[in-house]
Amino acid sequence: MKSSKLLRLLSSLSAWELRHFRDFVYSPFHNKHEGIRQLLDILMKSYPEFEAEEVKKEVLYAQLFEGAYRLQPLSDVASGLTKLLEQFLGLSAYQADDFYPTFYLLDELKARGLEKEYSQHFRQLERRLPQDAYYQHFLMGEAYVDDLAKKKNRATDGRIEEVSRNLDFYYFRTTLRFACERLNRQKVVAVDFDLSWQEQVADHISSRLEAFEADAVLMVYYHSFRLLQGKGEAHFKALMHLLQTRAARIPPNQLPEAYGYLLNHCIRQINQGALAFRQTLFELYQWMVEQRVIYKGKWIAISHCKNIVTVARQLGKYQWAEDFLNAHLISIEPRFREATYAYNLATLRYEEGRFNEALTLLQSADFTDIFYALGAKTLLLKIYYQEGAYEALTSLLDAFTVFLRRNRLLGAVQVARHRNLLKLTRQLLRLKLRSLYSPVEDKVLIVLKEKVEAQKQLTERDWLMREIGRMLKEVEE
Repeated sequence: MKSSKLLRLLSSLSAWELRHFRDFVYSPFHNKHEGIRQLLDILMKSYPEFEAEEVKKEVLYAQLFEGAYRLQPLSDVASGLTKLLEQFLGLSAYQADDFYPTFYLLDELKARGLEKEYSQHFRQLERRLPQDAYYQHFLMGEAYVDDLAKKKNRATDGRIEEVSRNLDFYYFRTTLRFACERLNRQKVVAVDFDLSWQEQVADHISSRLEAFEADAVLMVYYHSFRLLQGKGEAHFKALMHLLQTRAARIPPNQLPEAYGYLLNHCIRQINQGALAFRQTLFELYQWMVEQRVIYKGKWIAISHCKNIVTVARQLGKYQWAEDFLNAHLISIEPRFREATYAYNLATLRYEEGRFNEALTLLQSADFTDIFYALGAKTLLLKIYYQEGAYEALTSLLDAFTVFLRRNRLLGAVQVARHRNLLKLTRQLLRLKLRSLYSPVEDKVLIVLKEKVEAQKQLTERDWLMREIGRMLKEVEE
């Protein structure tokens, strides 16, 4: 049961949420099944780790039922608890929303003919809506206009204009937001999207920029769209300025998207040789840490953790990176915590030349995340080479090749970059082994160096160039 949907859902709850969920389960309005209540109480004793031995089906069954173990009764109770937890999460999200509960209440009040109560709640809801909540204002305006139309009241022209304006702003935001995502996808997969209409929307905004500049969210997607089109650094700087000065006006669920476009731009520039963007990338991540944008719910996204340590390491900020890891260790999801900490610390120890410590860290963890597994294998490859463990390196190259061939979760670009690393490392290793017995001609090394320089899809290019450079230096001496 360790990997069940129920335990994954329970693990996602904070301690506060778990206590409230228990109240929910014990409420007779939501649940009258005593077995479901008992199962929750048993599982709460193992929260949040849910150790495998404690949540074995046979162990749980013995605490809930009499007689020999049978799967069906336990499955029925677990299924009932899972459905209640999903209801709790949905209802919690609904109740936390500041608009829709009251908006749907208006429908009920109208249907029941409670005009006075309807008007009172309508005015209160309108007053507390943020000015730039265009879609919600559109829904309110639409309801108001429909209500007047049913009463055959002709005094709706001004409100119709307002409804239309709110819908326009919402449409512009949404159109450019999805246009950004399509452009972003276009850079990853080989597909062309027709964005001619979205281009016209962006041109319209550009021609009347002063009329739209007050809308921070619209400006985020306008500048993101232009940035993804490759329209110049002015849009990169404008987007950075927006996120620095007006982040409070942007919905929290949309901040990661905006930062993502900036991060991807920096990474593309770095990959093209503009290494000065590493410092910009580092500063962006610092802002994201301060604003908690790197979090997914209550946990830090482990991909961000890896990227933050990587860019800090590339800038030589080893102590900062280690301090970051230690300070945020508790914020890494428990099932990924050990591996995330081990891998990232191992990369720092490798850069410090402490190869044995790096190797011990890598061997101490089980890398279940595919990208961490990929990174760990790549780091092992470098350590084996540095330490002269050539037999171990040869075995790793073979196993790594099989890993890339069998794994379907990796994108084509990632696979190509690592396959080329393995191919070039094999060539480097052959030359290294040959050099142990006889001198290697510099022209052979120069040919390999040119292959590394010419290969567009390649990870660890700097490492390969550095090792080839060392062999060339040995030949010259």
